[in-house]
Amino acid sequence: MRKSTWTYSELTQIVEKEIDALMAEARATAETEERMRKRCYAAGVLMGWMAIVAGDAAAIDTQRMKDKLRLTA
Repeated sequence: MRKSTWTYSELTQIVEKEIDALMAEARATAETEERMRKRCYAAGVLMGWMAIVAGDAAAIDTQRMKDKLRLTA
């Protein structure tokens, strides 16, 4: 297994882009089930990020990520 390391900032940027992409897909679909599935995936990405950064997450980053899970822009 290859060892990789990322900084808090790098990891946060990757997660933010993934959440943005998933939520854009969720907003673009008219199907309720598909929209909710994409939103759940985005929430899972957020939960993974929160588990990895644990108590080291800046409060403003956590709130910004949570705000991205809204279906309205």
